[in-house]
Amino acid sequence: MANNSFNGAVMHAASRILQALFHQGPYSRTQISEFLNLDKATVSKITSRLLDKQMLLATGEGDISRKGGRRQIFLDLNPAHLEAAGIDISADNIYLRFYDLKGNYIEGKSKIFCGPFSRETAARLKTELQKNPLLAGCGLCSTGTVNLQGVPGIWLSPEACAFAVSRLQRTAFLDFQQTAPEKIKASLAINGQGVWTAPGEQDTFWEGPMDKFYSGTGFILKAGGVRRVFLYGLSEEAGIAAAKEISRHTDIDTSIVPLAAGNPVFTSGGAILFLEHFFSPRAGLLSAHLNPPARR
Repeated sequence: MANNSFNGAVMHAASRILQALFHQGPYSRTQISEFLNLDKATVSKITSRLLDKQMLLATGEGDISRKGGRRQIFLDLNPAHLEAAGIDISADNIYLRFYDLKGNYIEGKSKIFCGPFSRETAARLKTELQKNPLLAGCGLCSTGTVNLQGVPGIWLSPEACAFAVSRLQRTAFLDFQQTAPEKIKASLAINGQGVWTAPGEQDTFWEGPMDKFYSGTGFILKAGGVRRVFLYGLSEEAGIAAAKEISRHTDIDTSIVPLAAGNPVFTSGGAILFLEHFFSPRAGLLSAHLNPPARR
C-alpha cells in the first residue's frame, strides 16, 4: 500500500507532471522526463500510478525515431476525471459554469441564479455544487470577497480571471492574436462622478470627467505592444457607451473592450486558476485526491 502512495518527493513530481500536461499536454514519457528534468524511471512509475488512478489517459502513439525502437505513447490529463466550477458573481446575477480537468467548458451544465448574492442564493449555489460528484472545487470571481464554506475553492478578482485566460492563450474572445500578455498594467476606476482614471502607467494615464455617469472598474492588458482596456461592472450597453466616451477623451491607440456580467472570461478564468491551485502540492487538494483515506 505504501509503495502506491503519493507522498513527499513522489507527490511533488506528480504535481509537476500534471501541471505540465495541464498547460501543454499531451507529452510522451520521454518528453516529460526531458522537459521536467526527471529520471525516466521516476516518470514511468508515477505516470503508471496516475493512469491507474484514471487521472491520465493514453492519447495515441508517435512516430518511431530514427534510432528505431518502440513507438512513444503520448499521455494527457483525462478530462472526464474531475470537474472545476467557474462562478461569476455580478451585481444582479450569479453565473455558474463547469469545466473539465483540461479547463474546457462543458456544455449543458450552466446555471444562472437571478438576483444579487445573498444567503439564499449562496445556499442554492452550494447545493448545486455539492450535487456534482466530480467536482474538485471552484474558482469564484467577484469584486468582493465571498465565502462558500465547505466547498473547496479560491476567490479571484476579475483581473486575475481575464489574465489567466489570456496567459494560457485561450484568447479568441480577448482578441490578443494568441499572444500571451506581459502583465496587468493598471487598474481603472470609473466612479460615481463619471471620472475615469488609469493610475500606475505613464503612457496610458488619463483622468477627467465624462459627459455621463458610469460606475464600474476595469484593467489594461498589454501584449506585444498592443493594449486592450477591459471594462466590467457595467451593463453591455453602458460598457459600450463608456468605452466610446473614454476613447473620445484619449489620443492613445488603445482598444476598449466592455466585458458584461456573465462573460465567459470570468468563469473560465476562475476554473483555470482553481485547477492550477488544485495541481499545486502546497494546496493539499491533489494529495487528498490521490491519497484517499482507507475504507474501514
